[in-house]
Amino acid sequence: MIYAGFWRRALSLIIDAVIIIPPVIAIHVYVVPLSIKAAFLAYLLSGLLATAYPVVFHARWGQTIGKMVTGIRVIRLDGKPIHLREAFLRSSVDIIIWLFFIAGVTYMFLAWEGPPLNSMSYNDRVHLFSRLNPTEKIYRVAADVWTLSEIVVLLFNKKKRAVHDFIAGTVVIVCQSIGKGVRS
Repeated sequence: MIYAGFWRRALSLIIDAVIIIPPVIAIHVYVVPLSIKAAFLAYLLSGLLATAYPVVFHARWGQTIGKMVTGIRVIRLDGKPIHLREAFLRSSVDIIIWLFFIAGVTYMFLAWEGPPLNSMSYNDRVHLFSRLNPTEKIYRVAADVWTLSEIVVLLFNKKKRAVHDFIAGTVVIVCQSIGKGVRS
């Protein structure tokens, strides 16, 4: 087995971000201004989309689209394909951090006394929401600490496993060929 290193995994994440970010931004640009309820649903929907994407793709194919393009996939330590359990465990910390954030969003919208959302620009809404969400700062620190710990652990172990790989009992490998990357 050839273990996938930092750069290949980073490129895979960038490709996945290019896939996920446009619909998330579209949801925030077009749905959030409609009403407070729509804004809450937009945050919920975009968060679910971003957290479900890796779980669903890993559970079904052992790879996200980014991993397919870069020729890497996730397997269990025993070499067998991963399933929903491992896919969920790999994303569990990201999901917990997102749930913490969405709790702050929920509180913010329940206590909303601000201007109508459609009277504000996208950037003004982003800045106001960042200021009003009571979990925003802790969320940012938690996400940054988690990301840094993932990188440090990945760089300093023989199998190039990140923390989420240890949680799920998985490893990311280089596929023998791009054509063999997708599991049917």
